Amino acid sequence: MNEPVLVVDADGQWFLINAAYETLFGESGTTTPPVALFDLEGRPLGADATPQARVRENAPFRMEFTLTDADGNQRWFVAHGQPVLDSQGGQLGGIVTLHEITESTLRTIREHFLDHAISELHTPLMAMLVLLHSLQRVLDQRPAEVGHGGLRAVAALALQQAGYLRALVDDLADPQREANTAFEVHRESMELVALLQQTVDVLELGRKADEEGVSTEPQIRVEVMPAPGAPLWIFADPVRVEQIVLNLLSHALTTAPEGEHILLRVRKAQDWAQVEVTHDGQGAPRAETQAPFTRPLNALDPDTTSREGRSLSLRIVAHLVEAQDGTIEIRQEPGQGAAFVVRFPLPNAVDADPESVQQRAPKPDA
Repeated sequence: MNEPVLVVDADGQWFLINAAYETLFGESGTTTPPVALFDLEGRPLGADATPQARVRENAPFRMEFTLTDADGNQRWFVAHGQPVLDSQGGQLGGIVTLHEITESTLRTIREHFLDHAISELHTPLMAMLVLLHSLQRVLDQRPAEVGHGGLRAVAALALQQAGYLRALVDDLADPQREANTAFEVHRESMELVALLQQTVDVLELGRKADEEGVSTEPQIRVEVMPAPGAPLWIFADPVRVEQIVLNLLSHALTTAPEGEHILLRVRKAQDWAQVEVTHDGQGAPRAETQAPFTRPLNALDPDTTSREGRSLSLRIVAHLVEAQDGTIEIRQEPGQGAAFVVRFPLPNAVDADPESVQQRAPKPDA
């Protein structure tokens, strides 16, 4: 057996260990670990909170912890404890096994989870596409009964977004995804201002005011510089650009205070098309402003567990921007709102063939 194992007697005293346990903790002859153990947030475990102490309890348990080995490497473990009982239910002792969480283990867990998630998503997604196609056909066949094009526009946007979702699910289901460590980016000539307005429309459809017409949610305003209605052409992937902007707007909506305004500004800046997403309220703490873009995508950061999902989406955004020769940064001054600034090169600044360009950027290990 390669996993460390500790067995204690009815008095909770050290009784038996295997070679793996001895290698990890030494042959101390005691249930007190000779090295410091920490929880996943980096806090030291108390003497009564270690797996060696909890195995003395007459109850099964599961816990996670970290330690630093003799070579200075931080390692993650899951401990499983189980009491050993006699036929009358009396405790004869206890046994605890330690399972190390390696990168290979994490990768396997992620792959199993991803396969299950894809399977669960596929059926309702296909049903939604069929229903949306049916709705669109009915609306197209009975234009006089609709009265205006608003409902048809909503159905068209919903169908478009469902199509994007299907493409993403199909990409995840690709059997080659394990070997393919890149986002595919299909670049073409596209008009940025219209796409940004369409992206805002998609978000606003899900953020209608209540029945009395009053809403305290942050409001999104689109500002085109130097003049509204002026087109701005770039060479990029429309689906990925929409994904980038949706993620940044969603992030702003979750962090902006109620009643604040979110500004989506687009303008030409020398050889770049610049998109800014900003709000008037407090943004992310100053120390975190560059972290989502600079830390490795597969990094484990227990101190930011509550923000991990949001941080991961921002790092994905950064990779999608970089895949299209763009740049992204966060600007923030103390006491002011945070601004995400994304730049895409203008067509005359891109040395590429629009008919054949397909670029790739690293994917996160997720």
